[in-house]
Amino acid sequence: MNNNGKLTAKQEKFINLVLEGYSLKTSYLKCYPEYNKNENHKKNVYALASDLFNDPVVHAKYMELREIMEKEWFERAKWTREQAIDELKELLRKNRIESDRYEQAYDDEMEMLDRQIKEKTLEMENPKGYMSKKKKAELQDDIDNLKLARIQCNRRHQSNRNVNEAILNSIQQLNEMLGYNRHDEKKTEEQEQVVFTDDVPEEDEE
Repeated sequence: MNNNGKLTAKQEKFINLVLEGYSLKTSYLKCYPEYNKNENHKKNVYALASDLFNDPVVHAKYMELREIMEKEWFERAKWTREQAIDELKELLRKNRIESDRYEQAYDDEMEMLDRQIKEKTLEMENPKGYMSKKKKAELQDDIDNLKLARIQCNRRHQSNRNVNEAILNSIQQLNEMLGYNRHDEKKTEEQEQVVFTDDVPEEDEE
């Protein structure tokens, strides 16, 4: 079928179409559209496509190109995975820094609010001299506002913790996707490899 072991332009196109995922029959008709015009020829298209695919030179070229595609796909997938892990590590690093800063700010704010509540409560309960009802009411308002601020501070803190828990859950899910779990952090060879089969695409139904 081939002269001197060389492929024709149509045969190369046929191989590339099969590699792109088209069926043998569809690939053949795209290369040899004249067979689509004759009903008698159309009945023999699959046989012709199969013969072409199994031609030693054509099939050897197909296997050569497929091997190249597999290596490229694997390297691309490996790089994407490693990039995702690096980006996740950076996100975790930044999140840890921000979380530590937030925890310190939370502790400082709560300490300040508790101190102010204690001071104003003490001032109201043990006034130095006469205290008018107006002044006492103002102090009570201040205490109530400080207590409200304390509640709001706690809510913000809880919200921040919820975000961190969501991040940790996402990490756990990513670990599972990459083949890790709590008890075994070693990927199996099967998870490390991209597996391809020798099967060609199934034929289209006419």
